[in-house]
Amino acid sequence: MSSPLGLVHVVNEELSSVLSSMRPTPIALSGVFAKKLTQLQRKLSTLSDLQIEELSPLTYLQPFLDIVEADDINGTVTVEALLALRKFLQLELLGDGASGEQAVRSLVASVTHCRFEASTPEQDEMVLVHLLMVLEAVFVSRVSLLLTNTLAYEAVLTAFKMSVQSRLTPVLRVLAERTLMSIVQTLFRRFRPSSDGVSLKNVPSSALSQNEKTSPPSPEDDFVVIEPSSSTLPSALPVIEACLDSSLLVTISTFFIPFVNPEKQTPNVVRILALKLLNTALDSEGHFLTCHPSLVNLFDEHFFVYIFQFLLKPSPETPVLVQILRSLALLFVSAPEQFYLQLDIYLTLFVMQMDPSSDFPFIQREVWLEKMVELLREPTFALSVYVNFDANPSQPNHLHSLVTLLQTLTSPPTSTPQELKK
Repeated sequence: MSSPLGLVHVVNEELSSVLSSMRPTPIALSGVFAKKLTQLQRKLSTLSDLQIEELSPLTYLQPFLDIVEADDINGTVTVEALLALRKFLQLELLGDGASGEQAVRSLVASVTHCRFEASTPEQDEMVLVHLLMVLEAVFVSRVSLLLTNTLAYEAVLTAFKMSVQSRLTPVLRVLAERTLMSIVQTLFRRFRPSSDGVSLKNVPSSALSQNEKTSPPSPEDDFVVIEPSSSTLPSALPVIEACLDSSLLVTISTFFIPFVNPEKQTPNVVRILALKLLNTALDSEGHFLTCHPSLVNLFDEHFFVYIFQFLLKPSPETPVLVQILRSLALLFVSAPEQFYLQLDIYLTLFVMQMDPSSDFPFIQREVWLEKMVELLREPTFALSVYVNFDANPSQPNHLHSLVTLLQTLTSPPTSTPQELKK
């Protein structure tokens, strides 16, 4: 935390900004929110340096959080409150320990339950833009380590709902998707293997929680305010008081994987987003996937089933196919032994796709070939295929078949130019 004088200066500056945004509305200035802000100003001016150092972060956060959750405050004032919260995060004014833990949890709970008085579409979307910026600021800072699994999951749901709502502008949806990617990447990168399994660096010793199981919301739900409701979250989310643990990775993956199911009428934009997020997670944590047995089981029992159902469709959509093949590449490189049977199926399907006598669309075959070339550039992939298949007398010679096929595909035609003209 900064010096006492620095803290008072920053907080007073943000208090003045919020009060100034209320001035066009005299009623707001005389309301309960303005009174809380002015009372905090007076309190800060009477405290000694020692008292300021011992001040709980929630003391100067709470008036701003109250504004963020108020449904009778206009968007302009809400934006100023969100700007203040973002500055507090960037300057690391939330502290650590028990007081910092309470502060960051209250902040995320308020932001994910943000309400404000609707005005123009432009002003409303400006509030949502700053809301996303605050969420991203939370997860890129170290105080995010003090969140619970439930709060982190609610933040993911908030960004996800915004990224798939057609009523929002494309720019806002793209920003929501970018924020969601950043949150997922940060969460998955923070988990690293330890001698006892998986640990999260710099987490207090009390960071133990039960595995949270949640069901995904429908992406078609109307987006009115950023507040998880019965249509967004399960009716009985477990109350968890501990910090983040690796079960959060399972919870997030469990949320995204069902959107890949080809038997569900999921819009392609949502399916592609879910695949992109899973690929982001695998990119971040792929090489440590084997340290998460529950994640391996989840992909083994559900994700691969949906993937192969999709690949066996007559003409899968190209954008979805690209993301699916990328997912497979990441899984086979990160955990080839765990997904040995799936790799066997994948290599068999590739040979079927590339068969000159097959009637698969050219663009589909081109995508398969491009992704296979990318996969073969991975240093360990060809060796893994050889060891698990070609070197095993009871298994098919997949690497030999693959090399022979690629050689055939890259060889020049044997026909003469005159024959080709015919």
